[in-house]
Amino acid sequence: MKTVVIISCFGAGPDNDHKRNKRQTTCKAGYSYNAPTGYCYKYVSAAASFSNALTACRSDGGDLISILSSAENNMLDRCDRIACNNACINRGCQSGTCNIGCPSIADPTSPCNPAYERTCTCDFCTTTPCAQPGGADNGAWRTSCSSIGCASGDCFEGVTICVGCPATNSGPASWSPKTSAMGTCNPSVCNSYCQQHGCSSGGCDLYYSGVADNPCACDTCLNPSQYCTQAACNATCGAAGFGCHHGNCDQGICNCFICPNNVNTGK
Repeated sequence: MKTVVIISCFGAGPDNDHKRNKRQTTCKAGYSYNAPTGYCYKYVSAAASFSNALTACRSDGGDLISILSSAENNMLDRCDRIACNNACINRGCQSGTCNIGCPSIADPTSPCNPAYERTCTCDFCTTTPCAQPGGADNGAWRTSCSSIGCASGDCFEGVTICVGCPATNSGPASWSPKTSAMGTCNPSVCNSYCQQHGCSSGGCDLYYSGVADNPCACDTCLNPSQYCTQAACNATCGAAGFGCHHGNCDQGICNCFICPNNVNTGK
């Protein structure tokens, strides 16, 4: 039988400490630091044979991970995308994914807290906007996120996201839109449009109702195995054929905002 693994590399720091003789403090680009274990890690969403996975990690300056401590086991076993998506939906959110962590070089335009690495991030978590149209964050996400067992959250341009959510209650989930129709904006139409362009889901965003005929917002629009950067997210959201006004990163998630006016009205 051929052994197939999901590639998880460790040890790619400036000292290339494959033998784990000392703890690392800085990581090579593409790796993220895990404080409880003291090492740098990179998760690659691809299946490979053991030998190919080992070669891939070593050619990248690291080594294929082996579990040597409970902290390392906990770090690797805290979530996966399918379990997170189901768990978030079963919590009343619209979608979810596994937070792979933060880039080793911080991007000040992309808020990211490494404390929530390898936990679930849930998006579109309330039917009540976390900001008034064109206005400031009203703090509603704090109660919303804590009430569903998540560690924290944020108001992401009117969309409530919750972070540090456990992947419990991850049985089969029945999806439904979590935002209401507003004006010409239909959340189901937004969702279909967003999914057609590679995002996890979408809905209406009251925050932009005063500046767009159809204030659709789309969530998780970059592959969640890729670190979210402002440049990559904005390029994805503004790409020809998709044409959202802009994209932003928050806690590792790329969302697109003010998606095309012709989504619902045919303008």
